[in-house]
Amino acid sequence: MVQVKLFGHPQVSVDGSPVTDFLSNKVRAILYRLAYTEGAIPRSQLAAQCWGDVPEKQANKNLRQALYDIQQQVPLVVTRQTAALEGLVDARAFLAAIANGEHQQASDLYTGDLLIDFSVNDAPDFMAWLDATRQQMRQLALRALQTVLQRTDLSHDQRMTWLKQAVALEPMGERLQRALIEQLARAGEFTAALAQYEQLHTAMAETLGVAPTAETTRLVAKIKRAQQRGKPTHSTGAAIIGRNQELSQLQTWLANGERLITICGPGGIGKTSLANALVGDANPLDDLYFVALADAESFEDALTQIATAYGLPSQSAQQLVQQLTGVLILDNCEQLMGEQFVAWVVAALAAAPQLQLVLTSREQLFLQHERVLLLDGLRDEDEAIALFVQSARRVDDAFRPNRATLQQIAAIAKQVDGLPLALEIAGSLVNQFSVATIAAKIGTAETDDLPDRQRSLQAVFDYSWGLLTSAERQLFINLAIFRGSFDLAAAKSITGAKPLTLRALIHKSLLQFDPNSGRYTQHDLLHQYASGKLSERTQLQAAHTNYYVNFLAQRVTAVQQNDSAALREIAAEYSNIRAMWLHACEQRDQMALFRCYLPFTYFLEETWRHKEAQTLFQIAQNQFDQEPNAPDAQQPFLVGAFALALANSTARLGDYVAARQFAERGLAISNAQNIQLGVAHGRLLMGRIALLEGEWQSAETHLRALDQIGRNSPFALTVARGQLRLAEALFAQGKMAAATAKLHDVLPHLPERGALYAHLLLGEMLQDEYHWEQAVALADVLQQPSLQVEARLAIVPHKVTLGALTEARALLAEIERREAWLVFYAFDLLLVRATLQTAIGDYQTAHDLLQQAETQAAALQSIRAQLRVQYQQGVLLAARGLQQRAEQLLAQVAQHPNAHWRERQPLPPA
Repeated sequence: MVQVKLFGHPQVSVDGSPVTDFLSNKVRAILYRLAYTEGAIPRSQLAAQCWGDVPEKQANKNLRQALYDIQQQVPLVVTRQTAALEGLVDARAFLAAIANGEHQQASDLYTGDLLIDFSVNDAPDFMAWLDATRQQMRQLALRALQTVLQRTDLSHDQRMTWLKQAVALEPMGERLQRALIEQLARAGEFTAALAQYEQLHTAMAETLGVAPTAETTRLVAKIKRAQQRGKPTHSTGAAIIGRNQELSQLQTWLANGERLITICGPGGIGKTSLANALVGDANPLDDLYFVALADAESFEDALTQIATAYGLPSQSAQQLVQQLTGVLILDNCEQLMGEQFVAWVVAALAAAPQLQLVLTSREQLFLQHERVLLLDGLRDEDEAIALFVQSARRVDDAFRPNRATLQQIAAIAKQVDGLPLALEIAGSLVNQFSVATIAAKIGTAETDDLPDRQRSLQAVFDYSWGLLTSAERQLFINLAIFRGSFDLAAAKSITGAKPLTLRALIHKSLLQFDPNSGRYTQHDLLHQYASGKLSERTQLQAAHTNYYVNFLAQRVTAVQQNDSAALREIAAEYSNIRAMWLHACEQRDQMALFRCYLPFTYFLEETWRHKEAQTLFQIAQNQFDQEPNAPDAQQPFLVGAFALALANSTARLGDYVAARQFAERGLAISNAQNIQLGVAHGRLLMGRIALLEGEWQSAETHLRALDQIGRNSPFALTVARGQLRLAEALFAQGKMAAATAKLHDVLPHLPERGALYAHLLLGEMLQDEYHWEQAVALADVLQQPSLQVEARLAIVPHKVTLGALTEARALLAEIERREAWLVFYAFDLLLVRATLQTAIGDYQTAHDLLQQAETQAAALQSIRAQLRVQYQQGVLLAARGLQQRAEQLLAQVAQHPNAHWRERQPLPPA
């Protein structure tokens, strides 16, 4: 039996033995030609294809020799006029499958291009046939694959295999590439999906000179968001019981585009479980975010948690709503249901047209177009019994209720009004008591002063409480000291918890454990119940404060160095750390605040929680301002430190006037008390604020004072940062030699982030691309989106100046792919876009962009920002040929004391 494989690298075998020994490639060409065709081929055709450039007689002789050589190893059917090969050939089977509509079989047979890498140098007619046939087979295979890929019953592996085949056949086929990228992402292979996109982007740019379409870039943006947020839930993974109809209703509303849905019901009814089920039913690529707000202390705290879920820095409500997308699930909103929160919901839905909000709350918002899903107890007896049994089997694998027991469980379900939390706790008691006993105890509970549902739930809580051992009872109470989730180390240190006791509370449904994060949580109602029994908090609160102060203090160096692992560890504990900070402020616990001030400040700064920092440090300052003359050892340091922290966060939020007032106060206190750390930070802050406002001489004065502290002081890093800013102030005044020398002097002493800014500044001063490239490389190494945007933004105007407009456009496109961060560079981005549009000659677009920038500069109340806009407007006027108006405006800018040195130089001739 002859078998020939023509797809991919050709192979020939007879009776299972490979055949490889042929005289030449032309002999192989004859064999492959015969194998491809079903039936006989005229010998004259074969001779012409391979020896068309020699006389006919010689060609026929060559063919006879070739056929003889083949027949020595492979049986042929040869007559005086024709030749044929009989056997199993993959290409023939492929064509037959195509003809019969068997597209999946055809796709399986096509393992690569026809006769890949095979060629014959001096047979142009054969090569023309091969090229045409190869292309034809490729198109047939592509159509077959496209048909197969339309099926909905394919497994992930099947779809992935055939998508890769299709993309290999049509690398520039963006629709297929997009399908492959999406398939990779849906499998959670985000890195591979983004790598596939980068290959497509590069290939399209180099081959076609175009970029992928908006549909593809939107998909990639969605993948990046999915990669950034990770798994959007803290669910324990238990299957939800008895809410299939409600889950289906939610999915239908979302699919139909409903934008505001509230899952409403009393505590313990299963709102969070249903929301978690909605998340669990989604695939990794779904643009879905889950934010638990049970521990949100304020509206601002809720905004911070929402921003964190989206991988964004904390920001104002107005900024945040502009960036929301997808399905945002806000769990436990009832404590926020005030006018401010409702107004924010309305603003978010108006500003983000792609946003869909799902809230869980004990009350609805009563807004127009709000869809409300009212949850009640489980009315289906079978579902209530199933939930009880599920809980019971967590403590007793062998639990198998008989008919009588099922009736008793149904009685319990009726007594607790089908409340899921009550059923779970009741089910967890079966390893201690019979179901009949549990039903009897719950039914006789003395809680007549409460409404029915609360009475039944309180009865379950009380009964379950009464069955705890003394160790379990004490631990259950002590765990109420935590806010949000906690890990085993914290539970051991603060409450003395033992793993076996924690496990017992989990088995009794009084505690939840998430194996994915290794963290524990208590249901809000159980936390309230435990808190009510926590009569003596002092010792426990002290242990909680001490633990989280030490937790922060141990990470001060790592956080200062922007260590991502340390930042994640603190973020996981943030609810407890925030509670510790507020308690320490309330108790005026100066030692605790003194020890955790620096790492906490660094964390809030590095994670861009500027609004949260402003709130927390304002609380701290207000608390200590109540007794300004108290003779406490740390108070002067702390009051000055709080003022400086407020100055930093307020400046970050754009209020430079208030920031300067805070900084002046912090610096004055530090000077009066000779607190050198405060003086150093105060000088640096005053210099930075002056730079932001374009007060160059004032900035130089403050930063030179810091410079005098010396690099060998304990505040070497602060001094180095001050020297970097001093170089910026010198450059702004045109003192180029001094600025360059200062930068080269300080560069070796700066951490990576400082070195990044130094290279950006050197690039701007020297117009040297080497330094910009160094800055971009550092930004990418640090993997910080804000720095990546900032580094690339600095280069675009330089590319425009050089006339490299294509490169400038490419850089802008790369910046815009990081769209989540653009709101923080909106003003700078408007100026950069206007610069590019001016160079291109699109003056109307440049004018519109500058008008937007002018509005933003006015909102910032920043003279420096207004001057930057006016300078760019002058450049635009000059480009339009309105030279006199341009010179007047630019002269006005140049004469202003806040103008940068570069803005005081005349424009080069057009």
